[in-house]
Amino acid sequence: MSINVVGSGMSLVTQMQLVGDLQNVWIMFDHVKHVASWTTMFCHVYDSTYCKMMTIVICDMHSKDKEVQQVMWTKLNDTMLKHKVLKLNFKGFMVDNAQATWNMIIIFYG
Repeated sequence: MSINVVGSGMSLVTQMQLVGDLQNVWIMFDHVKHVASWTTMFCHVYDSTYCKMMTIVICDMHSKDKEVQQVMWTKLNDTMLKHKVLKLNFKGFMVDNAQATWNMIIIFYG
């Protein structure tokens, strides 16, 4: 997750919080097979200003299971906490058919 520039994943998540200009957009997830034996998970938000998908997080993992995804969610939450976003609040989630992703969303965000 890039955290150093405007338009970074951290900046986008900050804008998605209750007082931000992206507070009404949903976070979207997709799993893609780029390399054999690996899965790449992308977290995006659609920014209507730029009319394109903006990447929040990219995570390469060996599987889509719950334990592996828990590491990604923990790192995202820890990174945001370090940058003074104390409790992440997302309007909604769009997820492909990976049940593990839905399970992690429920665990982390209720």
